[in-house]
Amino acid sequence: YQRRVHGDIRSHKMAGSAPADLTDAIEMRNVECLNQSSCHRVQSVFQDDASFLESDVDPELLITIPFTQAVKLHSIAFRPAPGAIDQAPRTVRLFINRTSMGFGDASGASPAQITQELTLSAADFGSTAVTTLRFVRFQSVRSLTIFIASNQAGTRTTKLGRLILLGMGLHTTNMADLRADDGDVHELMDALGGRLPPLP
Repeated sequence: YQRRVHGDIRSHKMAGSAPADLTDAIEMRNVECLNQSSCHRVQSVFQDDASFLESDVDPELLITIPFTQAVKLHSIAFRPAPGAIDQAPRTVRLFINRTSMGFGDASGASPAQITQELTLSAADFGSTAVTTLRFVRFQSVRSLTIFIASNQAGTRTTKLGRLILLGMGLHTTNMADLRADDGDVHELMDALGGRLPPLP
């Protein structure tokens, strides 16, 4: 289950009950990525510039993102590396609160062990696209592990330009937000101010 919505996410920080940019809540020095290129490393996906993350020997990437506090993860905005939409991620598995995962753990995980699996298309990498998650599964997230299994065109390496996590602090969600259909487009549009400007 995933939906694409649009909104201005540049200036939203983690405050109140509206989904906000969680970048400031990431423990950057402990972010890890397996199979990353030595020239294009994972820190690039949190920078608002032309840098990008690229895999090394094959298309797979395994990214572990710890947070400085427990958060509720609502959605993710994926951006491609410049001119590389064919190398953007396609099959993505998300896991929460897992430590020391390897590629075998991620690729061999049972459906019950996967918090959510996404199949992304080129439209999911649009300048204002946001992929909404199954919010009820992403409560009290202390770390997020992202397993990128393949890319759009099946090329040898995968590239990712930017990764923006949207959510809120652990104690700022109204119980009404936990309804089964949390992917409501109008809710997120309201939270993001209803604006449609693209990201830089």
